[in-house]
Amino acid sequence: MKEFDTVAQTDQESKVIPYVKIILGLILFVAMMSYNQLDPSPLNLLWPDEGIHNWLGLPGALVSGFLIEIFGWCGFLLPLFLTVLSHKKSISRRQAVLLDIAVIMLLTIGLAQLMMSPDARLASLTGILGIVSNIQLEQFPGKLITILLVAGFIVRYSNHFLLNHHFIEMMQHLGAVLLAVLVQFGGFGKKKLSKLDGRLKKRFSPLSIASKQKIMSVKLRGIQNWTVFNKILANGLLEINPFHRLPSEKKGGNVMGPLTDEILNELASRQLLKKTLEEFEKRYISETA
Repeated sequence: MKEFDTVAQTDQESKVIPYVKIILGLILFVAMMSYNQLDPSPLNLLWPDEGIHNWLGLPGALVSGFLIEIFGWCGFLLPLFLTVLSHKKSISRRQAVLLDIAVIMLLTIGLAQLMMSPDARLASLTGILGIVSNIQLEQFPGKLITILLVAGFIVRYSNHFLLNHHFIEMMQHLGAVLLAVLVQFGGFGKKKLSKLDGRLKKRFSPLSIASKQKIMSVKLRGIQNWTVFNKILANGLLEINPFHRLPSEKKGGNVMGPLTDEILNELASRQLLKKTLEEFEKRYISETA
């Protein structure tokens, strides 16, 4: 019974932990989005006169201040990893946490090596870690070798990361709930919602049914015009007129005369033109039918 209870408890934890990570990542994202330099942080405990600007109060100001001061704007990688990415089951929870921290630190260090010298832009982008690594690693092992080592480590362990399907499911359920609320309580009716859905499909779908029908009608019209043109041309060539007659007809005699080589070549060319026109009509009209 104890073993069964332990297995059931681990299964429940494995189902709950991904959603806890997603919620924690969203909270961190909100705290960092509302970061303000005047708010207190672990390195600056001064309280602003107008109060804390962070949407999550003092805890949000301290956490966001710590991440941005240490990692700069690269600290947004932490809520991104918590919400969007997950790990393979072959590694333990502790290894997954250490791998996340290592990748965030190495990405910050590698980005800092791309900057020429420490300045305000480097400080805001990579924080204290980027400034220290830019200065200390310039001599040994050097910026190029550091970038290669960072890229090699990330490529080596990138196969341990997976896309968090729990986050995608949460977004799908949230979108369905919001649509249901809008339909039920908002100003959206079913007709307006269907119109909106049709406009979105028409705007973003590559080829809707209407556009396909328009393309087919234009193509068919062009083929029909080309067929009519060929019929007029063929009738003009096949027509018996003073400028295009057989040698026996030019003299005013009967159509059936002696079968000379010139008459046979003329008849063969007329038959070939007829067959060509018939094959053209069969092929293109059958394709567009």
